Amino acid sequence: MLSSACALVVLLTIGALARPDLRAELGVGTARASFIAGQSVHLPASAYSSADRTLILFARADCAACRRAQAFLKSVISDAAKAGGPRVTVIMDSASAEDRKRALAYVEGLGLESAQLLGVDITTTRVKTVPSLVLVDRHGVVQAGWEPPLPQDEIHRALAAMPLGR
Repeated sequence: MLSSACALVVLLTIGALARPDLRAELGVGTARASFIAGQSVHLPASAYSSADRTLILFARADCAACRRAQAFLKSVISDAAKAGGPRVTVIMDSASAEDRKRALAYVEGLGLESAQLLGVDITTTRVKTVPSLVLVDRHGVVQAGWEPPLPQDEIHRALAAMPLGR
């Protein structure tokens, strides 16, 4: 009887841990997700408070993966803008003048304006890997988040499904 109960517990545990959201929440099997829906971001309110929804991109100017993802990110930003989607803010380290120059070039390469760049020491945020995207409401509460490898189809679908308006 005991072995049947143990087997049942093992099967239920395996089934539960097959869910990526549960694994991320528990920090089992993979790195814990940087942002989980319902959590608040720890960023200056200027990063998100001026719109109902803000898509925040965490990147580094010296990041090869960020450069490789630039064309995809540009398409996401462009599609969101056409559909009246979320405001976009880019969070990048810009401690030195050279960092700021590279960060501005990256933001302009995304088709954004310099005002959409916020220089924040990324090590003070929850972000574990870049490039990462997080969608927040005007109060900084996470609605969705994506980390590398960025699930391109999922991101496009999620943003396309949003109601129009900022």
